[in-house]
Amino acid sequence: MSVGTRPRGRRATTPASRPPAAPTYVSGAASVAVRPALEAPRRPARVLAVFPLALYLEIRSEAEPHVVAVVTGEATRLPNAVVLPERLGGVSAGDDAWVGEGTVEVGGVSICVRRWWDPAPPLGPADPARLAPALGLLGRARAASPRRRDWTRDGAPALLDAAAGPVRWWRASPRPSG
Repeated sequence: MSVGTRPRGRRATTPASRPPAAPTYVSGAASVAVRPALEAPRRPARVLAVFPLALYLEIRSEAEPHVVAVVTGEATRLPNAVVLPERLGGVSAGDDAWVGEGTVEVGGVSICVRRWWDPAPPLGPADPARLAPALGLLGRARAASPRRRDWTRDGAPALLDAAAGPVRWWRASPRPSG
């Protein structure tokens, strides 16, 4: 099944004489990459796939579809994931779900996001000695490019060149003693 197809979601079948069970509430931690989708107004979603340690939800929107992974702590922490302390049961592909207002509701469980984590790896400072050789490569690529005429003085190459200015200065001057 491709992401673009939308089979009808299954509705819970409960006898009319018995009210539906109250949802179970659990806390989760979510990636900041899905924060806009989770903090948006509540929208319908559909379960795309279910695995032992994860399930994938397609959030229905006017623009392109958004996929949110709901995973356990044992699964790989994907950049689009909401992490739960335990597995979810009773969920099948095609089931209806809801996402928004800080929660994910699926399979009788309401997951309230209480913590956020950043999937971007921390990057340390750039080492000017390692960046210096790239300046020559950038200059040669810029000179050889057939699109050179499209590069304006204030474009990305100029910004890179300006940012590399301290690198050239550092290479030309003696190392500071520390």
